[in-house]
Amino acid sequence: MNAQKNALWLFFASVKLSVFLLLTLAVVSIIGTVIPQEQSFAYYKSAYGELWGVFLWYTGAVDTYHSIWYRLLMGLLSINITVCSIDRLQANWKIIFPHQYIVNPSRFQNRKDRKAFDISKTQNQLRSLISNVYSKKLSHCELRSTENGFYFYGEKGRKTRLGVYAVHMSVLLMIFGGILGSFLGFEGHMQIPEGDSSNQVIIGDHHNISLPFTIQCDDFSVSFYENGSPSEYKSVLSLLKNDKKVVTKSIVVNDPLRYEGINIYQSSYGLLTPEYRQQLPETVMFYFKNASNNLLYPVKAAKGNRIELPEGKGFFAIQEYRPDYVFGGHNLGPTLILSLELNESTAKNSNQSPQMIMLPIQYQNFDHMRKGHFIISVMNENDFLLPESEKKYYTGLQVTKDPGVWFVYIGFIIMLLGIPVTFFMCHQQLFIEIIEKSSTSCQIIISGIANKNKLGMKQKIDRMIIDIKNLCINQ
Repeated sequence: MNAQKNALWLFFASVKLSVFLLLTLAVVSIIGTVIPQEQSFAYYKSAYGELWGVFLWYTGAVDTYHSIWYRLLMGLLSINITVCSIDRLQANWKIIFPHQYIVNPSRFQNRKDRKAFDISKTQNQLRSLISNVYSKKLSHCELRSTENGFYFYGEKGRKTRLGVYAVHMSVLLMIFGGILGSFLGFEGHMQIPEGDSSNQVIIGDHHNISLPFTIQCDDFSVSFYENGSPSEYKSVLSLLKNDKKVVTKSIVVNDPLRYEGINIYQSSYGLLTPEYRQQLPETVMFYFKNASNNLLYPVKAAKGNRIELPEGKGFFAIQEYRPDYVFGGHNLGPTLILSLELNESTAKNSNQSPQMIMLPIQYQNFDHMRKGHFIISVMNENDFLLPESEKKYYTGLQVTKDPGVWFVYIGFIIMLLGIPVTFFMCHQQLFIEIIEKSSTSCQIIISGIANKNKLGMKQKIDRMIIDIKNLCINQ
């Protein structure tokens, strides 16, 4: 039984398992990025075919980050990181928090990379100099006499060995926050007409959820740039709980309303009323452009009136106005139906009945295709637009809840602190041995040990040699 427990422990403490899980999660994340998420079943069958569409749907690849197997991978990675940390921390704990600091001089005296040089100073002078200088820079210092002199030991950065565990903890916190958010959080959208209210959030194409409060859109406004694109759209929202207003706030893009852990973002908007009038304006201004000499003739007309054409070419009248006119399977939008009565010199057939032409308001060059004597277009297109005061909008809201986000934030902060400690700081132990060669000179031997960045330790020893020589010269 103990052997089985030990084997299971070794399995989860394996670095190979960490690499496998990280690579697998990377592949899964690519799949979740490439395949559109949270679409309808019909979409996947249409986009990927019957077989692959069904496969993606039932394996959960259509909602990768909420699938059982993705959560299982994250759980296994959490166990792996936890076991690895505990397994290695058991050995490092006694180093980081020893009951007693014991210096073993032989560890340093037997090192091949130790460096020695002679200095013209007495043992007592060097004892005072080294102790005064390096006891301020290092911690847990020890100064002891030997048969031929003395040694000085000091260290720093012992607790930097905890940096890697801080990084591990940060990863665990972010994983926990992500899993918590996937189980208890949601992300959906709402469309609420101005003046209406709702508590139903649409999650993907699958289902709705009810909020613990009702969102009421008290007002919606939108402003536009000169080119017609929206510059800002704003909603005034009230939150109702038990039929009482608890919060009222104006929201714009990137300035959400937050309440009880739920975030309400302004994401879109739309028109509930048609963009164009349903009734014809009282008067319509036309341009009649002579196709041969490009002369322009402005003409005012009203429905039912028979108006003379420029240049005495006949008469025309507005017969009908259609807010939505379908031609050739395409909706041309608001369109005028005109009748043209051409005189005998203009008409190809003197017995022909009035010619009926259509004039879409949104397509000023549409009448070019008729190739008539005049090219007709509408001058006052804006009069066909519905006045802003009569327009009614709906506000598009993105509603999210993520109870694990604070764990992610805390984990991220810990990671920011832990990474520099892990990669740029280390536990350094320095050993300076003084051997008396004569009454006026000594030999100094310096060696050091670091748990990482060995080159940095070598450079530090070289700098120490220079510093000690300079100090001896200046004294």
